[in-house]
Amino acid sequence: MSIGYRAEQFQRGSDVSLPYRATLLNEINSVISENWIVHAPHWSEAHSPFHDDFGIMLVWHGPALCAYTIYQRFLIDAHPVIYRSSTAIRPEHQRRGLYGRLTDFVLSDATLASAPPDGRFMAWRTRSPVVWRSLSRLCNRVAPSLADSEEHVHDLVSIADQLSAKLYPKQILEQPSLIMRDVYGHITYRTEPRCDSDIALNEWFGSNLGASCDSVFSVGALDARCSYRPT
Repeated sequence: MSIGYRAEQFQRGSDVSLPYRATLLNEINSVISENWIVHAPHWSEAHSPFHDDFGIMLVWHGPALCAYTIYQRFLIDAHPVIYRSSTAIRPEHQRRGLYGRLTDFVLSDATLASAPPDGRFMAWRTRSPVVWRSLSRLCNRVAPSLADSEEHVHDLVSIADQLSAKLYPKQILEQPSLIMRDVYGHITYRTEPRCDSDIALNEWFGSNLGASCDSVFSVGALDARCSYRPT
């Protein structure tokens, strides 16, 4: 961890002590509100990550939370699938390597470490081409394949169908685009993200996710060479 930062990790969200939870939710929602206009809290007591199947990493700078990631573990077709539930970094702490450190923590999850190299999967839902590109680069195959490649992704689409049904049973997952409509009504980006190094990816997001509340649900097969650095 970079100088001046302190990491706090919970491999199981249920390990967060009861008295600490309300304060932590407020801190996490505060980080979110600096990147999005928030119409309703993203995390709450009723919808919290304080369960056995969640992992949480917090990054502090002095007394303030400056970054966090939350992920959830699933087993789909006997394969471990890590769902990136939520990640945010305060604007003044971005581009300092924190996102990579948060991802390293996620990749260190024991369920991935114990799985065969070709049987590890990561899933995410986003309307950000920056996030999509960052996570897709950890994978050797991704559905949907936005590059119009010839890769076979039928197994990934099946995982996406099953996982989205567990996470968002009331949402329709469009085929073959894996787009979900009207899912971000409670938050809106303050500045719509763009990927400076991939104009075509920006165009795909711009033309397919017309409304600010739409998103794309993705599943990737983690590259066998994908490793993590201890945080």
